[in-house]
Amino acid sequence: MNKLYILIAASMLMINAYSVQAETGWEDNFDPIKTTWVETTAVWTDLSGSTAKLTENDSTLSYGFAQSEPITLDVSKYKELLISVSAVDSGALYSVQIQEVGGAEAYANAISNMGFPGTKIVDISSLMGWSGTKTFVINIWIDGESKGVAFDTLQIRATETGMAAWSEDFNPVKLSWTQESCLWTDSEGIGAVLTESNPSVSYGVVRSEILTIDLDIYNELYVKTTAIDSGCYYSVQIQEIGGSGEYRDAISYAGGAATQIIDIAKLMNWSGTKTFQINIWLDGESKSTTFEKIELRNGEKLPGYIYWRDHFNPRKELWYDIGAYWTDNGDSTSTVTEDQPGISYGKVESETLDVDVSLFPEITVDITNVTGGWLDVAIQEQEGYYAASNVITAITAPGIYKGNVADAMGWTGRHKFRIVLWVNGNGKSYTFDSIQLAMDCGTNLLAGDYNEDCQVDFQDLANIAETWMSEYDMLDVKDISDNWLDKAY
Repeated sequence: MNKLYILIAASMLMINAYSVQAETGWEDNFDPIKTTWVETTAVWTDLSGSTAKLTENDSTLSYGFAQSEPITLDVSKYKELLISVSAVDSGALYSVQIQEVGGAEAYANAISNMGFPGTKIVDISSLMGWSGTKTFVINIWIDGESKGVAFDTLQIRATETGMAAWSEDFNPVKLSWTQESCLWTDSEGIGAVLTESNPSVSYGVVRSEILTIDLDIYNELYVKTTAIDSGCYYSVQIQEIGGSGEYRDAISYAGGAATQIIDIAKLMNWSGTKTFQINIWLDGESKSTTFEKIELRNGEKLPGYIYWRDHFNPRKELWYDIGAYWTDNGDSTSTVTEDQPGISYGKVESETLDVDVSLFPEITVDITNVTGGWLDVAIQEQEGYYAASNVITAITAPGIYKGNVADAMGWTGRHKFRIVLWVNGNGKSYTFDSIQLAMDCGTNLLAGDYNEDCQVDFQDLANIAETWMSEYDMLDVKDISDNWLDKAY
């Protein structure tokens, strides 16, 4: 019994320790340029804001480099090298190199012969095969006679929860956007307005710099919009660079201002380091949307069996109220109420989800209070024929209810849709603790998975500890031991 609680307590301590804010080991944000650079055969020039340009100036060769001061860090802790480049002269290539000081003077390129702007994060401990405290320099090489490259940030840091790999706060707008058929306009302070500007069709796009990011760490795309013109819709798309060039919408045809957070690793079914762009599409002739922030960060990682969840703490912002409305209750619940004069039903629709329903077919709703009437949970397709069907019908009492999207819609593979909650009954309301879309592990439930989350872990120990020897005994502990850390996915 005591061992169970010790294990649970240990897991909580590990979680809390992971969330402690990490430190920056070394940084040049070029505002101003560090005076400690050795400009051997390339020279720095300060640019406006936190940007500086490194230009090749070797008198005999067409390449040159600048070298940082010696840096001494524990690379087991400070392992991430972040490199942000905002502009590259035509014909220029740049490389960023780590070189040991003393010892074998080993060196390796974190970036090799790159010819375009972008943000890249490299694990220098893995790159160099290092651990513990090391002393080294950063060499930046420029290839191209009198060519230059503009840098925004060089940083060596630890990884922390909530830390960003790439961020656009529009203060000012990054110069690295490709404004193909939409235009950015700076607004005062934080934020910028994106306006459709395609002369031949009523939609347009801007594309971010090319990003190379480890999505096992930086899985979360954060997008905040603060205003949108009537009749305007915006989509935020992730597009692979190289490989198959696949793309998917993280946000699809949003018609309202909101803060949205998307797990793009799960969206794209990616792991490890990937190279991609963020494309923002606007639909609506000369229409505009105001963006306050776009960020790729180390965020909440839902368990592998869950694709999407609203735990109402706080409630996701991009629900569409159509004859019904949400009320936050100040705890981890929200209430949806029918509010359509003359008609006894109304609905709210979730954001558009882009999901492989063969993997994530199961909707679960947890309802804690009902004032009458009945509730239907439906799916509304957001492409093709816009097909719709109920997944769960005629809920009239509190409880946990499940339904299968793939079965209800006759679908396999990937589809775009919204979750629709229909409230039937004048002024009637339903209070939700959570709604989620996940795998259906019911037919593959592991022995020892007592909370039915498709895996055997500390949560199951906590579950049996609550009713130890009244409902559970040592045979249940054996089930957990036999399948410890196993997953049904």
